[in-house]
Amino acid sequence: AEIAFLFNYGDWYDWWNSSVIRWLTVVIAITFIGCLHRMLHIRHPYLEPKMWLYPHYIPLLILITLVEVFLATEHVLEEMFYEGGLHYENLTTSVLDWWMILGILGGCLFALWWMRFLRYNFYRLLAIGFASLAIYMISFYFILSSDINIEKLYVPMIFKGFAYAVLSTTFMTCLQELMPFQHFFQGLSVFNKIHMLVGGVMGGALYARMLRYYITDNIQRYGGYVDLSGTSSRHIDFGSFMNGFMERVQLISLKQIYGWVAYACLAIFVLFLLYD
Repeated sequence: AEIAFLFNYGDWYDWWNSSVIRWLTVVIAITFIGCLHRMLHIRHPYLEPKMWLYPHYIPLLILITLVEVFLATEHVLEEMFYEGGLHYENLTTSVLDWWMILGILGGCLFALWWMRFLRYNFYRLLAIGFASLAIYMISFYFILSSDINIEKLYVPMIFKGFAYAVLSTTFMTCLQELMPFQHFFQGLSVFNKIHMLVGGVMGGALYARMLRYYITDNIQRYGGYVDLSGTSSRHIDFGSFMNGFMERVQLISLKQIYGWVAYACLAIFVLFLLYD
C-alpha cells in the first residue's frame, strides 16, 4: 500500500490532463525521433550507434542513475532536515562539507589503492561503495531528531563522501575499460548527463512525491491524538503545539524515506555479492 501511491491513477490522469504537459510530450517525442534519425543516417554523428552496443555499458548507465537517485537525498531530504528540523543556516551546514571532503579524499585514495596496487575486482569495489552509501542512509535514519548536536552528523558525511568518491571513480574506470578511445568521450558525455542532471532530477522528483505522501499520511495517522480541548485545558499554546507537531511529522516522514532508500542500497549491495 505504501508503494502503490507512486502509481495513483488519479494523480497521473491529472498530470496528463494538463495541456502544457501534453504539448511538451509531443515536442520531446518529435525531438527524440529527429535525434535518432540523425544518429543513424549521418556519417559522423555526435553519438555513434556502435557506442551503445559495448557490453555492460547500458547496465553501467543504470547503476549510475541509481547512485545519483540515492545521492539526491542530499539536496532534498538533508536540506529539509537542516532547515525544518535543526533550523541551521547555510553557514552552519557548510561546516559539514569539510567532513564530506575528508570522505571524498579517503574514497579516492582507497579506490586508487584497490584498483592500481592490489588490482582487485571492480565488482567488489562497487559493493563497498554501495555498502558505504547504505551506512550513510542508515546513520541518518537513526540520528534524525530535532535535538541532536552537529557533531553527530560528521560520520554520516564521511561515509557519504567516501561512497561518492569510490562509486564515481570506479564507474569512470569501468567506462574507460569498456570502450576504446574512439568512443570513450562519447560514452563520457552520456555519463556526465546522467551524473550531473538526469539522476538528481529523478531522485528529487521521487523524494518530493514520497514526502507529499508520507507527510499527509502521518498527519492523518497521528492527527487524531491532537485534542484542542485537552491542550486548552492544560494552558498549552495550541499554535506552538501544532508547529512542534508538524516538525515531528516532518522528521518521521524523512526517517521513513531514509529507511526505504537504505533498503534499496542494501538490496543492490547483496546483488553485487551474489553476482561476484
